[in-house]
Amino acid sequence: MTPKERVLKSLSFSEPDRVPRGEFAIDHEMVSHVLGRPSLQRGRFLEDQALAEGRWEELAEDYCVDYAAMVERFNWDIAVLTLIPARNARYLPWRQGADGLYTKGDGTWHARTPQNWMIQMRSDNPIGEPLPPLESIVYHEPKLPDESCFAAIDYLVKRFRKSHYLVLRLPIGIDYPLFGNTHEEALVNLLDAEEHVERWLEGERRKALAITRMMLDRCP
Repeated sequence: MTPKERVLKSLSFSEPDRVPRGEFAIDHEMVSHVLGRPSLQRGRFLEDQALAEGRWEELAEDYCVDYAAMVERFNWDIAVLTLIPARNARYLPWRQGADGLYTKGDGTWHARTPQNWMIQMRSDNPIGEPLPPLESIVYHEPKLPDESCFAAIDYLVKRFRKSHYLVLRLPIGIDYPLFGNTHEEALVNLLDAEEHVERWLEGERRKALAITRMMLDRCP
């Protein structure tokens, strides 16, 4: 039974030869450990720095080759397809301050976790304006991903389309609204400013659907 057949059989409420398996996301430290070489796949801080240094090709290869190697190494039945950062976008490097925090020069400071290189915003950061008027939250047509963002999807579709069950991961760039002077205030506003959040989410829903359609078009 092929990986794809195994998943399809399970989805039809029939019993496969074994339980299908796969990973929705796996970070660079695990990939590096298993493959025995450094990997930038989901490298967070390391990924940001690589992009700022113009190493997009290296990052794209890790999202393609290293992820495919993990699928085969662990005999996963499901391969997850995701967009990657654009080749020609402008990326700013993280700079470390005297107190060990990091910034990209936008006035906000972030801490880096030593376990997985995740960057976390301090709760007292000034992140934006106070809650805006409701009528100011309007939908704008999103800037859609360029061709380079589909490099990993195209590679994995070509490699696993016939053998594995392919799953699309939700588009990158979808985030929650930051209404407030600090990160903490913005989180509270997610609860208190219900109408603002609902209007913002409608725009994000339309944006996500537009990008998801583009992703589906790459999966014949």
